[in-house]
Parts: sequence; structure tokens; C-alpha cells
Amino acid sequence: MQLQGENEGYALDDLIVHGVSNKGTALLEIQSKRTIRFSPKDPIFNGVCEQIVRSNPAQKPTDRHLLAVATQRTSYSISGPYQDLLEWARRAESGIQFFARLALTGVASEEMRSFAKAFRSNLVAHGVSDEDEAVWAIIRRFMILEFDFESAAPEANAHALTLARQVLAPDDAARAEALWSNLIEIVIETGKAGGSITRQALIERLTSRGFHLAGGQNFALSRAKLAEMSRHALSEIGTKVGGVNLPRLGALADLESARNKHRFIEITGKPGVGKSSVLRHLAERIGREGHVIVLDPVGTPDGGWSALAQRLDMRGTAKSFLWDLAASGGGILFIDGLEMFTSVERRRTVNDLLREIADVPSFSVVVSRRPDVGVEDTDWVAQDALAKLGTPCQVVVDELNDDEVEALSTAAPELRTLLSRDHPAASIARNLYRLAQLLKVPSSADIRTEAALADRWWKSADGAKLDDVRPSQRLLAELAEAALAGQDLVEASTDTPARAHLLRRLTLSEPKRDRLSFYHDVLRDWAIGARLNEDITLLDNVDLSVPPSPRVARGIEFAGRFALEQGPDGSNWTVLLGALSRPGAHDAWRRQALMAIVRSELSARLLSRCRAALLADGGALLVEICTAIVATETISAASAFKEIAATGAELPVESPGSLRIATTLSAPTVLMWCAVNANDIPI
Repeated sequence: MQLQGENEGYALDDLIVHGVSNKGTALLEIQSKRTIRFSPKDPIFNGVCEQIVRSNPAQKPTDRHLLAVATQRTSYSISGPYQDLLEWARRAESGIQFFARLALTGVASEEMRSFAKAFRSNLVAHGVSDEDEAVWAIIRRFMILEFDFESAAPEANAHALTLARQVLAPDDAARAEALWSNLIEIVIETGKAGGSITRQALIERLTSRGFHLAGGQNFALSRAKLAEMSRHALSEIGTKVGGVNLPRLGALADLESARNKHRFIEITGKPGVGKSSVLRHLAERIGREGHVIVLDPVGTPDGGWSALAQRLDMRGTAKSFLWDLAASGGGILFIDGLEMFTSVERRRTVNDLLREIADVPSFSVVVSRRPDVGVEDTDWVAQDALAKLGTPCQVVVDELNDDEVEALSTAAPELRTLLSRDHPAASIARNLYRLAQLLKVPSSADIRTEAALADRWWKSADGAKLDDVRPSQRLLAELAEAALAGQDLVEASTDTPARAHLLRRLTLSEPKRDRLSFYHDVLRDWAIGARLNEDITLLDNVDLSVPPSPRVARGIEFAGRFALEQGPDGSNWTVLLGALSRPGAHDAWRRQALMAIVRSELSARLLSRCRAALLADGGALLVEICTAIVATETISAASAFKEIAATGAELPVESPGSLRIATTLSAPTVLMWCAVNANDIPI
């Protein structure tokens, strides 16, 4: 690599970087601006666009010749929407495709559209043809490089000093700030003369000033393997529904805001709302400029840091490798499905990483997980590491809002009827994953609940051909039974039409050769529920003395939903409750099935259907349900007000501390039914 100062003939000439790699030569032109807003009325951005047009960019190669602005003052818009827009431009196949996507409400944000409009207006004003292809050809080559040296907690400065410590010999590590100051001085001198400097010349100048540099610690191969491992983990996360890639703009904005204040962030929400896709979006955004670590419950190696280091062919300590990643513009560990790490060996790998990361100031952690609903799920996470990383911040991903529904309906008109408030499946269609499954149903008019959707999926083996339904069901049943036994994968080394069908439909995935697992956690939930609904004796081989694993808990709830919704009364449900209440069984198993009547979309109807069972023995079962609601479906008013206060909203001077607030709509439904039907029962 060679750096040059100002040079004539380049569009953006404050710094010119010539690079050579195994992919060929590359050129990056950078214009440095202390402040730039990229807004329609920003004269600095207008001037940059004028420089670009004067250089006649249409005559230069587009794949290895990039243009960039380095800014010292950043913002949420620059870090988030503007960077997303530039990535969209790079991935688009044409200008028409790029601008069509940008026009979709709920897909692109107003900040993205404003930036694109300003960019286009400036380019056209200085002579570029006002055509989608001509404007896109320039935008796709443009980059924004952010440096926040003047912020309250300057991450760029921390990265610079980290990198300085990395290149200094151990006995000189305390001189990191001095090295950084000397580098600034050398750059200024070179820039004034409009000169250039090679890597070797820079090393010689630094050593002549008395700095002792460390030997070359080359982590290039390990970084490449890490990038490959992370890419594979992210590729397993779906991002489209009905062929439309819908970014969850609200959740992403909350996530960016949280990153400014917290080192440990939890992306949480109900199953199927798109938590993992939000995590993938941020990981890919950060990964475009630096190195990230992405772990999932299947691909993470067993056995702690040593196993991960072996996987990455990393020769060095965890500390040196993580500091190297942080200094190279990375510094985020992403963990998808934290509560699904059930293997002790994989938990060890996660905790080893968390403990090492906690000691690297510029490193942070982002995880996705289901909300806590009465299941012991993440108590295993290293508490000493969490104490150093600080209080976790939760970012909640909700179901689709009206703008997102409109965006999907516009991009895929076939979804409009399904997403209508009048559709029979309206109560479940605004969940992204359930919506994707509804699209597979030839006629969804008779689907009103998630359990009904799951039943249709199970009985048809996800739409298998008639000859393949039974063998496909057997494979799904085998996976469901393996999940009940605490196993992640099943072996399937023989190629069959059923196996091919389930892989093609994204019902199953093959994370390892001839080893199959469910593609999505929701499908595992459905399969466990359906299999237990067929054969409740499978519980005889399950250890009920310990709390249910998060990989099993919601499947037990679905077994309860199947029993409730498909039976004429509550008899099948009470049989299931009995099977989960054998001597020595942990209460959490029964509670999962008990709450099925609360969480079903037909809650009010099921309460009436099971009236006799609920009110028998002085209303013992009803009292148990209400107790479970208080334990799992409500939060204290004090906790709720604390979360609201964190958003800056005004609260009453005296907030009730003893009141509890229901966290789902079904909990009040039960309590209202109690008031009407069970006045004499002491609840």
C-alpha cells in the first residue's frame, strides 16, 4: 500500500490510497472534511459532488476505483441510514432497481431518501445526466469514512491507540500516544508537500525517531477464516418474506442509539418477529468496514477459546487477537439465539470470549434472544464478564407496523389480502416468520391461529408431494424426538426425495454434512408440539426433574395449544398437564402447557370450552392459571415506569409500585373471564 498527499487529476485529492492484493490493484480517493451533513442544503457536500463531476467519473473503472469523504463529525444518520443506502447501491444490479427499492415506504427510511435526493440533485446540477443509471454509477462507488475524535467517548481515538500499542514492541507499549502523535506529524508534513510514503519508508522514519516496533504478527489468515465462519452463520438467517427484503427500520434505529451508550445489547422479541434478521443487518453493516465475530448455536465450536482458536488457525493469545480486531475497525461479538446454546462445551466457548472481550474497552456484544418467559435460559452467561460490560440494554423487535405492512403489500401485491385486518389469519399474519409460512398455504382462509398453521405444516410435511408426505413426516418426527432428548442434529446420510424436499423448502438445514436440524426455531417448536400431540408417552423418556430447555419449552406450550384447539373440551389438555406433573417434575414443565390457554389466539373461546375443567374442585385449575399469569405474563408497575423513564417520557410524581401490568393481551382476557364466570372463586 502507498499513501499520497494532494494530487492533481483526482476527484477527491486530500489522500490517495493505492492498494495491491490478490484481486488486483485498487484506488481510493479521499476528501477530508471536518464537518459534512450530506443534506440538501449542505454547501460542503455540494462542493464534494462538484469535485467528483469535474473528474469525469464515468470514464474511470467502477469496481476497484472508489471515492470517499472522511468526516470528523458523525451522527446517527451517517452511521446508520446513509451507510445502508450506500450498501444498497453497491449491491444493486442496476440504477432502476436501486431507486425503485429506495421509493418503498417502510423499506427505505426518510433519511435514506433525503440523502439520495441531495446526492442526485448535486450531481445533476454539476452536469451529470439525470438518469437512474448515471447517478447510481457514482453513488455505488462512494464511501463515508467516520472518525469521531472529538466525541465524548471517541471510538476512533481508542482504535488508533489500540493499533499503536499493537505495532509497538512490548517494552515500548506505553508510548502509544507518542507514536500516534508522530504519525499525525508525518502525515501533515507529507500532505503539505503533496508527497507520498511507502510502508517501508514509514517504518524507517519511525525507527529513526526512537520507536521500537514489534515483529509482524500476521493474523491475516485467522481474520479470513473468522470472516468465513461469520458469513456462514449469517447466511443461515433469512431476510426475505414474499421475495421482499424488509429492514426493520425502527428496531435498527433503536439498536444504533443503544450502541452509543452500552457495550452489551440484547435484541429481543417474540418468536418469528425478525430478531435474527435485525442482528444480521447490523453485523453486515459493521462487517463492511471491520471484522466481526458471529456465533450461532450450531456452528460454534465446542471446548472454549482453544477450540475456536484451532478452528481459526490462530497462533497467538485471545487478548492479542481481539485487540487486533478492535484496532482494525471491528470490535463486536454477535451471538444469535443466546438462549439456544444448550451444550456445556459451546457455552464455555461463549464465556471464554465474553471474558476476554470484557477487557478490551472498544469491544461490544450484541445478542438476539427470546424474552424471559418462565424458563431458565441464560443464567450460564459469565457474570464476571457481564459486570465489566455493564448493564444490558434491551432493544425490542415488535410485529409489523402499518408502514411495514404497506411496504410489503406494495412490493408484493399478493400479500395485501393476507395482511388485511379483515383476513381470518390477521391475528398471526404480522409476524414475519408466520407470514412466510402462511404464503405456503394454498388457501389460508381457514387458518386463524398459529397452532392451526403449525398443524397444517405438520400434516402436509410443509407441502410435500403425496408420495413424500409420510417419509418427510418421519424425518420431522425424528428431529422433534431428538430435540426432546436434548440433541441439536440428526444423522441423515441417505439422499431421499423427502430429505431434498425439506431442505429445499427451508424446513431443515444441513449445518454439517449429513447432519440435519430445523431451519428455524419456530419450526422446532411446532414439531415438538405436534409430535407430543400424536404420542404423549414420549414424555416418559424425558427428564422432567430439571426445567425445560429453551429449545423445548415452547414446544410443550404448543402441545397444549394442539390439545386445546383440536379437542371438544379440555380433557386432552388436562391429560397433558397430568403427564407433566408426575412426582419429582419441575413446575416449569406444567406451567408451559398451562399457559397455552392464555397464549392461544382463541383464548376467550377456549376458556369457555374448558369451563368445566377450569371451575372443577373449587376452581383449582383457574386459580393456578391466574397465579402463572402473575408470575410469567406481568411485570411490576415500578419496572414498567423505569423503562418508560429511560426513554425521556414524563411520569406521574407518584408511581404505584405494587401494581402489576399484563405484558400480553391474553392475560387480561383470562382475568376478565374470571370476573364474569368465577365470582365465587377466591383468586
